[in-house]
Amino acid sequence: MESTGDNSENIAEDQPESWENSAEDVVSTHSRKHPFDPLGKDHLILEVLGQGTFGQVVKCYNSKNDTFEAVKILKSHADVITLADREVRILKRLQCLDPEKSHIVKFNNFFFDKEGICLSFEPLDLDLFTYIYDVKGPPLNRGLALSEVRAITHQLATALHHLRTIDIIHGDIKPNNIMVVNRQEEPLKVKLGDFSTAQFCGNIDSNISPRTSCYSSPEVLLNCPFDEAIDMWSLGITLVVAALGTSFIPHNNTYDMLKFIINIMGQPPDHVLDNGSTTQDFFNEDINTNPKWTIKTVEQYEQETGTTALRYLDEGISFDDIKDEIISNIGAQSGVDLFLDLIQKMLDVDPEKRIMPLEVLLHPFFAVTEEKTEKDMGLSDQSSCFCREEEEDQARFKDIPMTH
Repeated sequence: MESTGDNSENIAEDQPESWENSAEDVVSTHSRKHPFDPLGKDHLILEVLGQGTFGQVVKCYNSKNDTFEAVKILKSHADVITLADREVRILKRLQCLDPEKSHIVKFNNFFFDKEGICLSFEPLDLDLFTYIYDVKGPPLNRGLALSEVRAITHQLATALHHLRTIDIIHGDIKPNNIMVVNRQEEPLKVKLGDFSTAQFCGNIDSNISPRTSCYSSPEVLLNCPFDEAIDMWSLGITLVVAALGTSFIPHNNTYDMLKFIINIMGQPPDHVLDNGSTTQDFFNEDINTNPKWTIKTVEQYEQETGTTALRYLDEGISFDDIKDEIISNIGAQSGVDLFLDLIQKMLDVDPEKRIMPLEVLLHPFFAVTEEKTEKDMGLSDQSSCFCREEEEDQARFKDIPMTH
């Protein structure tokens, strides 16, 4: 039996009574999913696209609508039901946005299968991580061309701008959660997906954290109160990864990540560190100095925690090293300096000073001189219509019942 979620607001209230099996039973059931299994009464699984902690993503054929869909199947036990309920509320809010203009993956609906909660999305080609490492990477792993990085930057800043108009924080921006629409198309078109850790700005739970911490901002790593500025930081890291063709922040432990960030972007100001519930795990405080916080030495951190830290981070790595590597990859062509300037503004360690999405879209990095590139990227008239789009989106949203 399939129960659609087209007119429902709450997964927890609508879940089938048959969901009384244990988490272990559900995991074993999900492990048997394979092509040509039915999913509800209208869907047929064609391909298993991925498997994660909470379930699977599969490509399906919807016989009722004669469409192909990407379906996220979530395990049907209590913890996941709570997470799924929050995610569906976010996805329903996103439906007030135009998925093409906002560069956000289109959510169709949710439905119940006897073995899980199913979220249906438009099918897209592949994620940006795969595009960078498997499609563009071999054999030299040189990263993306500057023209592709520029297109991706503009589209994802557009996505963040639209999220801001409806008070949503994505919370986990990284290449794996960015979908390439069609790898054969030029210019490259991407959409932001996976809103499983997204939150409403007015109801932030700091315990909901990204699953990939090397893309996390300092305020997230230190468990500080945060806002939508965390998405801009994660976008900046993502763009550097796209330009380099490789990850560049160590993710052995939080101490190493913080020390690396301090080396390349400077130490977060005291007003940020003061609000971190874990700041004292990584920093020493002396109220008689300015700044009053200093990061612990490797020796002190290892002695206190028993965790091994990376010694090479004491060797003076700076943003100039990242800059030189990017220039080495994509060449000293026109626009590289503007790209690096934009990255520095995205990676400001003070979230209050970090660049905003609309400011990104107005950055001179997009004022390209090549007429063909500008036309292909569709930049000529987009910035002038943002205010109009925001008004239209907000007007559409007023008619949609939504519970935070």
